[in-house]
Amino acid sequence: MVDYNLDMDESIILETPDVQRLGDNRGRIKELVLTNKHIFLACIKKNGVFAKPTIEVEVYALSDIKIYDERVQIAQIKNGEYGTCLQIQFVQGREIFAFEAAGKRIATEWVNEVSEVLGYVVPQPEKKENPFKGLSGLAASLKNVTDSVTETVTAATKQVMSEPKANPTNFFGGIVKAEPTVILQTEALSNQNVRNPKPKFCTNCGASLNEGAKFCMECGTLVGIGGDAERIPPIPTVSQSPSNGEERQQEYAGKILKCPNCGAVISQTIAICPDCGMKITGQVAVSSVRAFSEQLMSIEATRKQAGFGTIFAGAIDPADQKKLSLVRSFPIPNTVDDIMEFMMLAVANIDVVLSKNTMMNKCQKSAKSMESNITIARTISDAWVSKMQQAYQKAELSFPNDLAFLNIKQMYLDKMKELKIKIG
Repeated sequence: MVDYNLDMDESIILETPDVQRLGDNRGRIKELVLTNKHIFLACIKKNGVFAKPTIEVEVYALSDIKIYDERVQIAQIKNGEYGTCLQIQFVQGREIFAFEAAGKRIATEWVNEVSEVLGYVVPQPEKKENPFKGLSGLAASLKNVTDSVTETVTAATKQVMSEPKANPTNFFGGIVKAEPTVILQTEALSNQNVRNPKPKFCTNCGASLNEGAKFCMECGTLVGIGGDAERIPPIPTVSQSPSNGEERQQEYAGKILKCPNCGAVISQTIAICPDCGMKITGQVAVSSVRAFSEQLMSIEATRKQAGFGTIFAGAIDPADQKKLSLVRSFPIPNTVDDIMEFMMLAVANIDVVLSKNTMMNKCQKSAKSMESNITIARTISDAWVSKMQQAYQKAELSFPNDLAFLNIKQMYLDKMKELKIKIG
């Protein structure tokens, strides 16, 4: 029995035995425990061939789990060897756990319980009910259609019977009496058109416009220019030949970015509009940092299990090569939100032990002649250090007076001090 030294107000929620720990800290875990405050890892430590293994307890606070876009960063991932695994993004780094059996059920249970303890609800996919499922559903649907038609015919018959009959001696007088019914039907159609307005489209790029929008969110064109023509999307043809002989050509000359508040033309590197001061965020489009993080997770899921022979073989894991290439080639984002998120991601992935500016690390960096599975981890960590410095420089140039820059600067200074790197 492992003693976790729980607090007085702390209770155990989940206990999962026989867990395999993947990633850099690979090893066996006797028990994985979730409480309302912490996550405990009862790790099995081997002490040689003849000595009995011992149990070492590692503790993660639930407050160390990252939360992004109102979602707790805990999820299920697929692994080619272990199947469905559990992945948790801590501030200290990422942990991946594999289970002996029923991995999907256990991982789902952990995702739901951790999210509930932290006060977040895991979105569940809506189940659409099929109205024609089985013969009973089809019969019920046909009965509803029949009842609806019967009610419509009955109502129309009662309306005809209640109207006064036309005078046969005055045929035109009968037509005059029928006019109010036609007018009411016209008004009903008009009201229906008001309740269901036609969709509007941008006259410049053809994107669908929201109700009451003043500017197009795709190209920034002012809404209201062109009258009724703004309801019709532009025809995506290269050329048109009207009957009068004139030839009209439509050519794509690139995407123009405009401020959604004032409509001023801005560049892709602008974080704050120079005309109105509005902060340009990345909430409308899909965050590039989120896509970058998902690519890193998918690459890590393809990592091969290190055997006894591969440790000394010197061959680099293809997952490490892909990760290094992705980190080095990823461009620093432009918006304030994306730069802040990328800064947090870079700081969390830096290995201080491998990238610290010490004499031993300097000697090892200068002595290495060829990349191997032993040196690749230090190279990846150094790439994250370089990206962190680039993100800080871009934030300093883009929005130095913004409150978000103060947080970025504090993270940068703390990490550089921890790495013992002088700031020029």
